[in-house]
Amino acid sequence: MSFKKSLLAIAVFEVICCSTQAATVKYVDTFGKPMFALNFVNDYARQDEEGNLWSLTEDHRNAIVDAASIWGELFAKNSSNTTYLPISVKLAYEAGNMNNASAGSEVDVNSTYTLLQNGIITGRILDNNLAEYTINQSTKIGYMPYLYPVPTMEVTQELTTTTFHELSHALGISSEAPTLKLLKTQWDDIKEDPDSEDLVNLLKENHYLDENNEFVDNPPNPLATTGGSNNMTAFASHLWSFMKINGNSAVEKTNEAPTQLKYLSWLSYSENPVADSFIVGPGQKSGVYFIGPNVTAVLNDALPGVPVNGMEKRNGFELSHLELAHSMMSHQNYRNYVTLMEAEMAVFQDIGYKIDRRNFYGSSEYRNGQNYTNTNPFYARNAEGTAYIAGKPNTATLGVGFHLYGSNNIVTQAADLLADGRGGTGIRSDGSGNTIIIPSSTRITANGDHGTGILMSYGKDNTIVSRGAIEATGTGGKAVAFDFGVNMLGEDEDSRGSYMRTVDGKKSDISGEVDGYELNLKGPLVSTFDLSGSLEGRYASIYIADNAYVEQINVLKGASIKGDIISEWDPKDKDISDSAPQNLYIDLNFGYGVKADGTSTGSGDSSFAMTLEGSIAGYKSLKINHAAGTLNIEGTVAAYDLVNSGYLAIKDASDDKYCADIKHDFTTTGTLETGFYADSTSDKIKVGGSATVEGKWVLRPNLDFYSNNAKISPEFPVVANSWDRDSFASVDIVGAFSPTLKMRLSDATDPNSPKVEMYRDSDAYSKYADTGADAQVGSALYEIASVAHGDMQELITSLDFSDMQGKSVTSALKQLGPSAFDYGSMTALKDSTAVTGELMRHMQ
Repeated sequence: MSFKKSLLAIAVFEVICCSTQAATVKYVDTFGKPMFALNFVNDYARQDEEGNLWSLTEDHRNAIVDAASIWGELFAKNSSNTTYLPISVKLAYEAGNMNNASAGSEVDVNSTYTLLQNGIITGRILDNNLAEYTINQSTKIGYMPYLYPVPTMEVTQELTTTTFHELSHALGISSEAPTLKLLKTQWDDIKEDPDSEDLVNLLKENHYLDENNEFVDNPPNPLATTGGSNNMTAFASHLWSFMKINGNSAVEKTNEAPTQLKYLSWLSYSENPVADSFIVGPGQKSGVYFIGPNVTAVLNDALPGVPVNGMEKRNGFELSHLELAHSMMSHQNYRNYVTLMEAEMAVFQDIGYKIDRRNFYGSSEYRNGQNYTNTNPFYARNAEGTAYIAGKPNTATLGVGFHLYGSNNIVTQAADLLADGRGGTGIRSDGSGNTIIIPSSTRITANGDHGTGILMSYGKDNTIVSRGAIEATGTGGKAVAFDFGVNMLGEDEDSRGSYMRTVDGKKSDISGEVDGYELNLKGPLVSTFDLSGSLEGRYASIYIADNAYVEQINVLKGASIKGDIISEWDPKDKDISDSAPQNLYIDLNFGYGVKADGTSTGSGDSSFAMTLEGSIAGYKSLKINHAAGTLNIEGTVAAYDLVNSGYLAIKDASDDKYCADIKHDFTTTGTLETGFYADSTSDKIKVGGSATVEGKWVLRPNLDFYSNNAKISPEFPVVANSWDRDSFASVDIVGAFSPTLKMRLSDATDPNSPKVEMYRDSDAYSKYADTGADAQVGSALYEIASVAHGDMQELITSLDFSDMQGKSVTSALKQLGPSAFDYGSMTALKDSTAVTGELMRHMQ
């Protein structure tokens, strides 16, 4: 093990593996170009104390490949390599050092690039192994089953994000700055290595070691005796310190001229910095920034540069991680990104990579307190990577149309954002106090697998006003999602959400500063979401994760929703802070009016009319209020409370015939429409608390077989634990619902126990016939409708509940005619499975 390898700023562990293991090689090709050859040099690490082998599954290997593929997509179009770049992947066992991974690549002695970086930028392959990625044994390893903008796996070592992070060091995010402190942590291994002989002699000459080659208790000041130095990496050459001497310590002063890092000493570490030296503060408050032209352009004066971590207890001058808030590239204990931010992508550009950054980000805002209209779009790029192709969706993996990192901004997104790649996001917001406005002319799409139109992924007290069109129609797509995700390092380390934070499994503070950043957890992730535009999501139109509190969602006049509304938030979650307000329920309001600016009037609008093409699932958290107008819900409802003051129709039911399951209270003072069946049962609303039933009840026949002149007494539609009022004032029936079947209210004396009669006119089917023969079949069907049984009931039901124009009936009569006459008697139709099957086939 060479001295340089042992002193990478990120720890590289020696592989201890079984002696005879065949290597597995997996290749990464991007856009038809060879990029990486991942050489899995061992199938398993050595046995641990309990005799267990530690190994990776094929799915684990594929997750590692997936991470390398994301890097490949970033670099391939402009990389200089023409063949695969070899990277070794090793499993290691080191007692007491669980859940660690690391990657490194030596620095080319003739440049400032790592060997792997050199291979991509210049095409020069200088070794048969350009980088080494080592994975130590883990107690809880896993992989993301799909790419999503925030981590989803609650494991201590998720291989896709871990691999992506670690490979960044081999790709050049490393200062190669080993310090006295780092030397001490690895000294037992280093001092026995023959390659370390020069280092041992240097330390002895400068009085750091005793006669046994162990460190002395009080060595000289390393700034006074600097010793040897390492090559500066391209990354290190962009580091600047804003730390200045302040008495016996140092403080960050971004308004004064910084000091550039020009020299890396093996022994450059001191608790007492001296003037004019490159001073490094602790952790995320290092005062050190990466500065380059691309970074400066992206940050737009929000920060001096991208923050870089500094002094760490284990490693001394670390200087190899990018410390934007919650970044996967950071050394913070909480990280909820799965890919690079745009400013971090700019870092790679500034250290030599050619990247079409606009293929992955439409634009970003890192500043605070801005108020403007964003006219930057996000589309596919042209072949040269120099311009967008207007109207053509971008398909970059994890692409982001607009990233809102800063806080207290008001941004109107006036250009389309078409982020249709795998895991793509139209808008991602991580700040606090922001207002995001989507005008009616704006379209946001995230139609790739597990895409998200708008993702609110961190912060508090944000507002959304959406009048535009937002869609996520791919597998797992969410039009709008409120979701912190999980900590990339595992929820046991540091778990966060609205009004909640745990550290090591115990409740912790939700305000204050941690890792150099305000927590911003004491408040709802979003205060108000006003919707008068359209949402469509294949998995959900609106998704609220179990760690995200949204105070109020207003579905206003003009809104259109296709897809389920899902809330996993629980106001009684055990991890919610004791300092949080009580009753953290989510108000989901329908039927409010809309102002000219797209915000809610806060009062009902009787002209509101909307069909929700989906269900509502929020049993523990959603307080649903339908204020006015007409709301048709094509699915079912599960909510904490439900109040109806308008016209509400719930049109689906569970297998046990419940259309709504209300945990607490239910009130209807407007009009409630529910369905009934031929056996007089009804779709019911189950209420765990108290029910108040007033207003009108409207009856609707559900999909079922109804014989001619069937008399039905629909059962009362509400089942409650207790009652405030339990009587409708009136009852009525829906209007036309079938091309053939009709209904009359035969007894409305008692609105709570009405009677209806189902009937058909004698030409119910024959009036849709094109020919005389078809009309005869139609007349026969009318007769059969009184006595049908078996499969024939299914046929009649399908006709009765087909399109209102009767086109399906016309087609069915035409297809059925010849087959019917073959049976010699029209009455044979009443139980003919063969005829029914033939007709049903043509109706599909």
